[in-house]
Amino acid sequence: METITLATPRNLSRSDVESILQQWAAVQGACVTPRGRLARRYKTEGASMHWHIAGHRIGMGTVEVTYNPDTWKLDVSVHDNRPGGWATTPYRDLGKTLSKRSKTR
Repeated sequence: METITLATPRNLSRSDVESILQQWAAVQGACVTPRGRLARRYKTEGASMHWHIAGHRIGMGTVEVTYNPDTWKLDVSVHDNRPGGWATTPYRDLGKTLSKRSKTR
């Protein structure tokens, strides 16, 4: 698994992260899906939030994003079992985009 960990500003909210992810995914031809506690009917404990960004075509792979507002850390990763032909390079681009955009919030 390849992961980029970013420190974020203390005022970065869930909606800020989702907005950045949605805009980036649209440019990439991908879609954002809430996962984990964001997607469950019965929410689990903890503040950590998780999303998958997957290409619209089969085989593009999946980029995963986890944000923990308690520690102000954001992880962008590609698992070895989900790299596809697309995900391995754009996850680095998403890391740069999130780093730049979160500093302006």
